[in-house]
Amino acid sequence: MPEFTTQELDKLSPFELKDLLIKAAEKSSDAGTRMMLNAGRGNPNWIATTPREAFLLLGRFALAEARQLGLDDAWSRRIEEHSPLRRELMSVKRLVAGSPAASVLRPGDLLLAVDGEIVNSFREVELAMRPGNVRVTVWRDGGELGLDVPTVPLNGRDIDRVLVWAGATLHEPHRAMAAQRGIQPDGVFIAFFMYGSPASRYQLWAGRRITEVEGEPVAGLDDFIRAVSGRSDGSSLRLKTVNWNDSVDVITLKLDQHYWPAYELRRNGGGWTRHDVD
Repeated sequence: MPEFTTQELDKLSPFELKDLLIKAAEKSSDAGTRMMLNAGRGNPNWIATTPREAFLLLGRFALAEARQLGLDDAWSRRIEEHSPLRRELMSVKRLVAGSPAASVLRPGDLLLAVDGEIVNSFREVELAMRPGNVRVTVWRDGGELGLDVPTVPLNGRDIDRVLVWAGATLHEPHRAMAAQRGIQPDGVFIAFFMYGSPASRYQLWAGRRITEVEGEPVAGLDDFIRAVSGRSDGSSLRLKTVNWNDSVDVITLKLDQHYWPAYELRRNGGGWTRHDVD
């Protein structure tokens, strides 16, 4: 493994640093000095002490390709001077649906600078993310464009509330849906259903989202609880559901509150607590 200065290591993203450490361990293992245990990819974000999200996925884009898209000579020179060995830019590949940045940035934008400082590595982008707004300079449609992009702190927990209703496990759409599939975080997500329950009998399948109850829109878990509370045992509800591909299905479900009562699980500092739902 070649030696690196602190300044050089600081420019690496967590994923680049992870790859570097794995290569060093593999080389040491091949030399017979010690055995390496590779437990899988894991998540190298343990070194990102204050993760903040502006846009989800960035990809490398060669400077030569950027010139073909019209990047002018002035910006090309600035990027070459900033990093002579890394003649590339960051491009926006995908955005988190429903995030503030999704209404500002576009897939295909070439990232030039953040708050006036040139960035052309993952680590530089991570270090540039600050609380509040950042001023992002991108290259779009053949020209330079300045945009104010809000950053959002990530707590790393995502799901804090779970509702068990009619034998189905429900929660608000998790971040991975918006990040990986670009699905708007609307409605409540069906994570699981128990066999023999009303959810199973009336085909309230896992992977779908409930977006309406009796024709009333459901924005999240609180809306859903309000819509289904106070219903008598044996009563029926009409539910509008949407799958991963935005295919809509409307079902009618008959409640069985004797065997399948509703309750909510909430995460707090000491763990999870149960709360009955009438």
